[in-house]
Amino acid sequence: MKTGQLSPQTVVIKVVEDNNDLTTGDGKTRFTIPERLDRMNLTTIAGHVYTTSSSANISIALYNITDSQDMLSTNLIIDAGEKDSITSSTACVINTSYDDVVTADELRIDCDVAGTNTKGLELRLTFSP
Repeated sequence: MKTGQLSPQTVVIKVVEDNNDLTTGDGKTRFTIPERLDRMNLTTIAGHVYTTSSSANISIALYNITDSQDMLSTNLIIDAGEKDSITSSTACVINTSYDDVVTADELRIDCDVAGTNTKGLELRLTFSP
């Protein structure tokens, strides 16, 4: 890597503690963009729960409060019976018109569908120059 060249940075956000129920609603948690992610783009997002949904898919949205924009054009989905979005039958799509962030942007994690009996939620967001 050349001097001064930035590499992708992954941030892990604990949205809901492992043994707590995942519920629907906006603002399950918020995350403020630190200086090290200034002027980067969101390139991947993945999610993990600790108790799977027994009957409905989980749907998670990511909203940039500072820019008043949804960062995903297709929500992050974790299929019923699965713990991680990496195995989802529906791919999450990042809206490339709104994927850029700057220092102090405030991001909000929303749960549109919580599934059934789901516990915990953790997100992995990767930002690249």
